[in-house]
Amino acid sequence: MGEAAAEALCAAGNSTPPLTARVNTIRATRESLIASLSAEGVRAAPNDGHPLAVEISGLPRPLKELAAFRNGLFAVQDVSAMRIADLVGARRGERIVDLCAGPGGKAAAVAAAAGDGAEVVCLDASPAKAEMVRETAGRLGLRSIRCVVGDARRAARVPGLAPADRVLLDAPCSNTGVLRRRPEARWRLRPWDIARLAKAQAALLSSAAAVVRPGGALVYGTCSVEPEENRGVVEAFLASEPRFRLDSEIELIPAADGCDGGYGAKMIRVA
Repeated sequence: MGEAAAEALCAAGNSTPPLTARVNTIRATRESLIASLSAEGVRAAPNDGHPLAVEISGLPRPLKELAAFRNGLFAVQDVSAMRIADLVGARRGERIVDLCAGPGGKAAAVAAAAGDGAEVVCLDASPAKAEMVRETAGRLGLRSIRCVVGDARRAARVPGLAPADRVLLDAPCSNTGVLRRRPEARWRLRPWDIARLAKAQAALLSSAAAVVRPGGALVYGTCSVEPEENRGVVEAFLASEPRFRLDSEIELIPAADGCDGGYGAKMIRVA
């Protein structure tokens, strides 16, 4: 990265992150959400990083006690996650599969983007995380989301997933793009973990590809800033999978982009 960019990245990892909300477009607009929050004594303003992002400050009481939260007007989500969810390009009438879906933030964004008119199937190996997805969907009033407990490494064997119009794989990663939110990650991470994670991510990506219908889209995302976990995984996948082509990708660096770090790539399965 170079010394200056690396130092800026480290400084960003030690900063206090903003509290950002994504408007639940099923129940509110950005303007009406800000008005609702203001009526409860919350300082809120648009975040320029995304059209649905609202930055919250000066909470008079815990977030979950706000009527706007209980009524499902918003979900807490960083701008980086919003932008990766946007890559899915969800539409009404489609089957959209979210692998490693817990706790459900991106699944909710995808479901809302389709006007709650798609079939959004969320898969997670953890029953507890699957329940979190259900709770999030219920609070936001999203009826198009259903949860399945299962192994994403064997996605093709899970009934009801294939053929999918769009598949989102938010892969487990090193979390190096979100150290300001998960400071403990820097203490558990070891240098050799990056190669181990990249191998696991490659296996998950191959599994996800098996669920995508011809002409469908596959979105791979992480909250890492490590090239080995991001572009390296995607390039290796595309080299071994001639049925897919790269459509678009985004790389987010906290110091440069003002949001959490992360990566997203959208690939199309050739019809």
